[in-house]
Amino acid sequence: MAVGVQGGVQVLAMLALLAHEQEGQEGCMLALDASNAYNACSRDALLEHVTTHQDGSIRAIGQLVYVLYAAEFDVEGMTFKIAEGGMQGDPLLPILFALAMQPTVFKLDKGMKDRDTGRTKNVGAQSFLDDLSLRGTTKSTLKGMEEAEEDLERRLGIRLNAKKSKMLTKNTEGAREVLREKYGELESEGYKGPQ
Repeated sequence: MAVGVQGGVQVLAMLALLAHEQEGQEGCMLALDASNAYNACSRDALLEHVTTHQDGSIRAIGQLVYVLYAAEFDVEGMTFKIAEGGMQGDPLLPILFALAMQPTVFKLDKGMKDRDTGRTKNVGAQSFLDDLSLRGTTKSTLKGMEEAEEDLERRLGIRLNAKKSKMLTKNTEGAREVLREKYGELESEGYKGPQ
């Protein structure tokens, strides 16, 4: 139905949002993308989360990761330390990144559920590597976006990519009101459908 068409992922996400929406309640899904996340992520953050993880099997690889990611190089008396980004082709990088994202996702999920207390379905935060999704009311998801932006930049050194981030909502006029209140007049692309 939405496979192989432009905007297909958004179509599927919106159908899922509508299918699980409670009657009479506003629903909004915000899909956030981290800009150049693997290359911009702080190596110190990656190391911290793998070496302090509660799961012993994760901590066990911490020594290997530390050797690879904390290495300093000395060339003719000058010391170099790579502070950002994973190593190209490192098969561990996706799991290291997911571990570093975990505290942000847990914090956002709790915040979303605390703000949208009257709702019982389809509220919270999830991530798949550098893609983050927030679900709740429009106001709550925008607040979650602000929290994500601050937390990801402070902890991991990565920024959100506004051009790849999307908002899907059942009540477009309600969402426009919230957006106008927060950001002033905005241009709206709207749903263009398969092209």
